[in-house]
Amino acid sequence: MATYLSAVNSVLRRLREREVTSVNDNSYARLIGTFVNDAKREVEDAWNWSHLKATANVDTQKGVFRYQLNGVNNRFRLITDIAGRPAVFNDTEDIYLQKSPSTRWMSRQLNHDDVTENQPQWFEFNGFTSDGDVIVDFYPIPDKYYSINFDLIVPQEELSTNGSDDSTRIICPLQPVVFGAWSRAIYERGEDEGYLSDLAFRDYNNALADAIAWDNGNTSDEANWYVV
Repeated sequence: MATYLSAVNSVLRRLREREVTSVNDNSYARLIGTFVNDAKREVEDAWNWSHLKATANVDTQKGVFRYQLNGVNNRFRLITDIAGRPAVFNDTEDIYLQKSPSTRWMSRQLNHDDVTENQPQWFEFNGFTSDGDVIVDFYPIPDKYYSINFDLIVPQEELSTNGSDDSTRIICPLQPVVFGAWSRAIYERGEDEGYLSDLAFRDYNNALADAIAWDNGNTSDEANWYVV
């Protein structure tokens, strides 16, 4: 299993450094742990990985238009299908919802004096709770119970270098994360006049491209994403 600690040790071996029993063992291991986090975030943002897919469910109540998506952090991405429709589905009525034209438009609809309750047709993300969960509004205001599903990409939270996340599994593909952290570590040392770090960065790009090509077979019905 590819844990945070095993990723850090994989980078340390490539640097010919002693492996550690915890990311918090020493300052250099913590630095490598930071590079692993940086590379992980970059890999997560490069593609709609099937590893990171999640479905958040909202069960509406009559007369309530605002809900939170529990466990969905501020780096989430909404999946769209090949037709460009956002993957927000009213499972009760078997229809897709549409994203509102703008936050201002949604606010105007919800604050009309004559706003009515009906089956929701529009949704709009509207900030985050104090716990960091995403807030979503619906219009029309629900007139009864509906089960609404949001298909999302939810990147993993940053892993702690204090040792508490040593055994936490890295969810996205591991090899590009390790190569990305390795290239950062070589560059930080500044010992090779750029040659070895260039090779490591090439290996990182190749590993990322290979991982995306493999995962693309699992996402053929979605919009294309490109590494930039």
